[in-house]
Amino acid sequence: MVAVYPPIVFGAGALLAWRFGRTRVFALLVVLALLERAHMGSAPGLLGGLAGGLAGGSAPGGALGGAAGDVDGAVTAARAAAALAATGLAPLLAAMAWGRDRGIRSLEGALHVGGAALWGGLLSVAPLVRPAWAEAVAGVRLLPGGWTAPWGLADAPFVALVLAALVALWAAVRREGGVERALVWTALLVLGAAAADAAHLRQAWLAAAGLVGLLTVVEVSYALAFRDDLTGLPARRALRAHLAEVAAPFAVAMVDVDHFKRFNDRHGHDVGDQVLRMVAARLARVGGGGRAYRYGGEEFTIVFAGLDAAAAEPHLEVVRAAVAEARFGVRRRVRPATRAR
Repeated sequence: MVAVYPPIVFGAGALLAWRFGRTRVFALLVVLALLERAHMGSAPGLLGGLAGGLAGGSAPGGALGGAAGDVDGAVTAARAAAALAATGLAPLLAAMAWGRDRGIRSLEGALHVGGAALWGGLLSVAPLVRPAWAEAVAGVRLLPGGWTAPWGLADAPFVALVLAALVALWAAVRREGGVERALVWTALLVLGAAAADAAHLRQAWLAAAGLVGLLTVVEVSYALAFRDDLTGLPARRALRAHLAEVAAPFAVAMVDVDHFKRFNDRHGHDVGDQVLRMVAARLARVGGGGRAYRYGGEEFTIVFAGLDAAAAEPHLEVVRAAVAEARFGVRRRVRPATRAR
């Protein structure tokens, strides 16, 4: 059962990612599947050399990438090739964190999938490259001695994977995106696989990374269906689901932005979108247990579970006043670089 679990996770996640156009998650799951197969050594000839590097060697754990040998400062060709492939994984993760999902048929989507294919090619040919090239990567010293020994990694792949995790973390904080968060966890779980000293533990770490990717597809797809992308509020479909399960008493308020079309025509849709985001942010803070939804256009809905209309009205008046008193300055298209004080 344990042996079939990773292929099920990777396969199901890849199918969902392909279906919903999540190119980065699809490419990530392909990479993890290849890496897991390399760990298990189930692809003779193609990945066998790398699997030997992953499982062998005298470094603690002997996992992903291996470590430099202690005899004459050299490493075996297989372990050096594994370090080369592990180092190549890091920039691929960083590129995925930097990019966006544009669909499988888009240029960016093709680059994501192509990057995974190129890394798979590196994985397959790494044991065959000139040993000196791979040993140069595995033998480089970037950190004080012993820092990477517990991870079973040479310095280059360890530093590269940590930097990739930091890039993904920066993108996750900046964009608040589920895929970026998944890439952070992937880099950390790959490091966990590197530190494992048994094949089944390495397999479990990588399968956990694949599960993160699968759950990310579910999370992102749910957000697209039930959350409004512009305002961040729950969308109309979420409103319908809430109304279907809420019990009496409850109150429903429809909120409309006055003269919004006139404002939108005068200042443009970009400025109008900013107004909608400002209004949505204040509606989201409504009291009385109210829950705000984007109904469509400049219309919003607030649902008060457990309150009747009379009890909900004071809370609506507070949020109406907050929107009315909010300052929103529209600056001219041609304006000074600094704002006047």
